[in-house]
Amino acid sequence: MTTPSTSRTLTALAAVNLVLAGCASAPAVPPLQTPSQPVVQAPQNTAAPAAAADLEQALNRLENPGNLREFGVELLPRFGGDNLRFGDLFDIDLLSSREAFLHLYLFQTSGDVMALAENMSVRGGEKIAFPPAKSGIRLRAHPPAGNNALLLIATTRPIAGTVARNYRPLGKPARLAGSVTNALQDIENQLRDIPAAEWRAVYRNITIRP
Repeated sequence: MTTPSTSRTLTALAAVNLVLAGCASAPAVPPLQTPSQPVVQAPQNTAAPAAAADLEQALNRLENPGNLREFGVELLPRFGGDNLRFGDLFDIDLLSSREAFLHLYLFQTSGDVMALAENMSVRGGEKIAFPPAKSGIRLRAHPPAGNNALLLIATTRPIAGTVARNYRPLGKPARLAGSVTNALQDIENQLRDIPAAEWRAVYRNITIRP
């Protein structure tokens, strides 16, 4: 069930660039042109979920926010809110009510999928900001206008990961090669051996406009 704060306007998901810059004063650099962000090939699994081509339906299927009294997760805009203008800096609060490992993914209409964080350990009830304050990463809204989908997953154990596949925290954001379908299949495969009671997921839409 979706929390009231979760946006349901995943329409065409018009292409949106979240620009990653080395520091606040650094020039904005589109993530797909940043040499420090490796491109990782998602497995080419032909057994893709039936609704994977429809991102909204696929994210609806994955969503499992739980409740904060037992095991639940929240993904909340921290600076900039749900609606951003070109040039706005953007960060979010991530929360799991139970000790967990967090995994954060960004979906864009162009078909690009970014793994922003994987296997980031948190204490139960601890609200953390992303990007981390000392990471040197900044997220900045950039043309063209449209909607952006963020997916947060919390698991009670580490996952192999869609990037390094070593059960360790992701060192830096990385773009997954391949289609949205392949990326979604890979993410779902990470959860396959984890009981449903031991993982939670929530997604949110962020609108960017001139």
